Amino acid sequence: MIQSPLQFIEISAPGISLDDIVIEQGLAKAVHPTELSAPYYQWLETGARDYPTAMRERITLPIQHGMLVGKFDDRKYRLDSVRKDADSNKYIVSIGPTHFGEMEATAFSLANDAERFAELIRAGVETFEDPFAYFARGIAVNAVPVTSEGYAHVFKRGPKVKRPGWWHDLGGMLDCDLSIFDKADPSAEFRERLKRVMLGEFKEEMGASNANLVFTGLAYDALATADFTFVAYLPVTSDEFIAGRGLAAGADENANVLPLKSKQEVRDFLKSSRQISYTGRAAIELYLRRE
Repeated sequence: MIQSPLQFIEISAPGISLDDIVIEQGLAKAVHPTELSAPYYQWLETGARDYPTAMRERITLPIQHGMLVGKFDDRKYRLDSVRKDADSNKYIVSIGPTHFGEMEATAFSLANDAERFAELIRAGVETFEDPFAYFARGIAVNAVPVTSEGYAHVFKRGPKVKRPGWWHDLGGMLDCDLSIFDKADPSAEFRERLKRVMLGEFKEEMGASNANLVFTGLAYDALATADFTFVAYLPVTSDEFIAGRGLAAGADENANVLPLKSKQEVRDFLKSSRQISYTGRAAIELYLRRE
């Protein structure tokens, strides 16, 4: 498994809230010449990366020809860039359209292909001055659950999901119809969608219907996703939280749940030899920083 030196936490300042996140239209991923044979690129006319053109060539036309939306909806948002506005102190998050096929080709499948990974990074820098230009970087959410005793919880991924056996916190992809810029206030809609998806993951995987979400930051991994991270404070005990998993529809996504009963146990977990996903590690570190 490649350990990318480009992984980092983008937003982690104390006191940052979701209200400080502003969403704007950003760029789709660049299409590398070696990717043009992918079936979902057969309607590319320009290959342009601006939002409207990419929506038409990479999303709308493939859907019209029976691709991307079937049993599952493959449409996703792509993290393009993040910058802090000096005047307002808000973070401007640029998002573009993408789909699962682009993510599979430029992130998940490269985990054990160091040569291809380095090639795309190099091409991005040389052509666009952006090492991530050729990566889809789909957007996800995750949260460190904290129960009423103050226990934090981590999860070992099941055999049917990406990176089986790795430790992570609770989360999932931001599934969407890409219509956010049709809304009167896309930033407010995006923020609400993040919270809805995060709360939905708690219900689906752990049967938990109530959590107080506190935004902690944004972390991304070129080989996986860009995750908006939270601490989720739950009004139940650890035993009650774990017992709810038995009734959850998506309980098999996690093979094990580990309660960490003190800050020192959390620190020891991070220092252990366990395989921990990057965005999961970042969320746990942000939890410790907040606490």
